Amino acid sequence: MDLSKLTPILLAGGLGSRLQHVISDRPKCLAPINDRPFIYYIFDQLIQIGFKDILIATHHLSSVLTERVGASYKSLSITYIYEPEPLGTGGALKNAASQCKTEYLFCMNADSYLEHDFRKSIASLSISSNYIYIVNILNSSRFGVVEYDENTCIVKNFHEKETNELRIHAPRSINAGIYIICKDDILNVWDSKFSIETYFLPMLTETQNLLCIAAQGKFIDIGIPNDYRKAQSFFT
Repeated sequence: MDLSKLTPILLAGGLGSRLQHVISDRPKCLAPINDRPFIYYIFDQLIQIGFKDILIATHHLSSVLTERVGASYKSLSITYIYEPEPLGTGGALKNAASQCKTEYLFCMNADSYLEHDFRKSIASLSISSNYIYIVNILNSSRFGVVEYDENTCIVKNFHEKETNELRIHAPRSINAGIYIICKDDILNVWDSKFSIETYFLPMLTETQNLLCIAAQGKFIDIGIPNDYRKAQSFFT
């Protein structure tokens, strides 16, 4: 798949309620990591992939984000899509997709980071489908586990968050919060407010229209204070 067929969209509108007592004056994507806003690491990754333009879906403390980051970062041109009310991750993506001209969307959560050679994996894609990046982690209790066919890479099911000994001590494949989505598929969802994780992706599995791409690199999600602290040493 050629990069020209993709529009990168960052989802940065969440309330970040679990992190608010640590970071309360800014959206969590601006949380400082080694004296740099977290989202700058994602920007650098997008530049490395080869993207020139990105969209950022915003809601909570959106003015702080737009004032801090501005209309560009290095070689990236940035457009903000503001949600007057929370739409959920799926609704935010649908709202942003309505302003995209490309056939596919490269969607990323703005509060997590996956170490991976995206340029290479995108170039290898030739099948018209939707894709989800997955990664194995040891403690998957905070995340939904992805069940998939190892031969075809077709995603079969998602298992919600659970806390038990097996989930804590055995590696499991989780949703890394990065997707390649056919624009028409997200625009055809009837609802305006919905979740990617609990509504849209399970809907795709019903028609076997979701494939997974396994990443081998490190993964961090800064959504809770403990993992936010871990992120300070993640990018070394």
